[in-house]
Amino acid sequence: MSSLSKSKKRASENTDAPSNKRQNIENICENLIWVDISNKTSWVWKYFKLVTDGKTYCFHNETIDGVERTCNFSCAYNSQTSSMNYYLNVTHKIYEKKGEQLKIDDEFKKVTPYKESK
Repeated sequence: MSSLSKSKKRASENTDAPSNKRQNIENICENLIWVDISNKTSWVWKYFKLVTDGKTYCFHNETIDGVERTCNFSCAYNSQTSSMNYYLNVTHKIYEKKGEQLKIDDEFKKVTPYKESK
């Protein structure tokens, strides 16, 4: 009988977890020291901000059921943006626009070909 009461207790505790977790994340975000990312060139920095402890937080805003919410997902950042890129692709369906990439073929067309002398 005691195991049944424990499982009910765990189930009731789990229902409150998501709202408490979101509130905790919002409180944590208010107390962080943010790093200047103006020198970062990757497109993902439009959606993420960097903290001094090496974590990044997603600040993508989305509207769900008429309520606008900020994502606040956090991940580690060392020197590559691949995990942030993956997260934006999978979770928010946000992809890098091809126009933002430097097209190397266009740059080669600008170069004058070298002609050997005879």
